[in-house]
Amino acid sequence: MKNCAIRYLHCCKFITWLISIFGATSIITSLAQDVKIDGVNQQGILSWTAPINSDCSIEWANILSPSAFSRQWIESQYIYITNSHNEITVPTLYRIQCWSNGLFVRPKVAQTLVFSCKNAFNHTWEERYSFVGLAAIPTMSNNYVILNLTHNYSGNPPAGITDDQVILIRSTDDSLFALKDFNSEIIAWKKGPVGTTWTYGDTTATIEAIENVTVPAGTYTQCLKIKKTDKGSSNSPWYEWIKPGFFQVKWVDYQISPASAAPVIYELKQILGP
Repeated sequence: MKNCAIRYLHCCKFITWLISIFGATSIITSLAQDVKIDGVNQQGILSWTAPINSDCSIEWANILSPSAFSRQWIESQYIYITNSHNEITVPTLYRIQCWSNGLFVRPKVAQTLVFSCKNAFNHTWEERYSFVGLAAIPTMSNNYVILNLTHNYSGNPPAGITDDQVILIRSTDDSLFALKDFNSEIIAWKKGPVGTTWTYGDTTATIEAIENVTVPAGTYTQCLKIKKTDKGSSNSPWYEWIKPGFFQVKWVDYQISPASAAPVIYELKQILGP
C-alpha cells in the first residue's frame, strides 16, 4: 500500500510538518513515521530518511496545501516577457512522497530495454523500449515517463511487427497506468494474486500464473504472467510476463496479421543505461 505519510520542510525557516493524507482529507499528526525530511544544508542539499527498497519522489510547492505540490519545473523555463515586472511560483516547501513497498515497475529515464523478436516464419528483428524523459500533462494531475517504442530490422518489415509509438506511463505500488487521449488512463498491468482480472476498453486482462522466466538477459523470478484478449479478435490472446520492481521481460503475441506468422515472441536480451 502506498505510504501516505509525507513530511514537509519549509526551506526558509527549516520547520517540518508531518501530514498524513487519507483520500482528500489532511490531518496533522505528531506520530513517528518511516519517511521524514532531515534537513536542507547551505549548499542546497535536501536529505531524508525512508525505508530501504522504497521509491520516493521529491515534490515542491509555495503554500502548505497537498494539491499545490508539483514535480515539474517547466513553468520556470522559456518565459516570454511582456511586462517589466514579472512573478512566478518558486519552491519554498518540499515534501517526500514515498511508496514504502516500492513501485510495481520502475521505468528509468535514460534506460533502454532491448528485446529480440521472432515470428513463426523465423523472421527476426529488434524492439527497443527507451525511457526518454518525463512529461507533465495539463489535463491530468499526474506526471509520466515517456516510453519510445522503436524497431530495428533489415529489408521489408517482418510479418507481425508492431508500429513504432510513443506511450506515456506511470507506476504506483500496484499498477502501471498508460495515458489515453491525454484525458484518461488505462491500467495496463496490475499486481495481484493468480486470477486477478480487469478490463480496459475492449481488452480483458487476467493474471494466469506467477512464474520464473529465462530470457537472453537472464532469469527473472516471480514474474506475473498476464493473459490479454480483445473483443472481436477471435479470442486470439497475447501474454505478457512482468517482473515486479523492474518491467516487462517477455511477451508472446497470437493476435497478429497474418495469423500464419503467429506467435511472435519478444524476449529481453539487453539493458542499456542505468
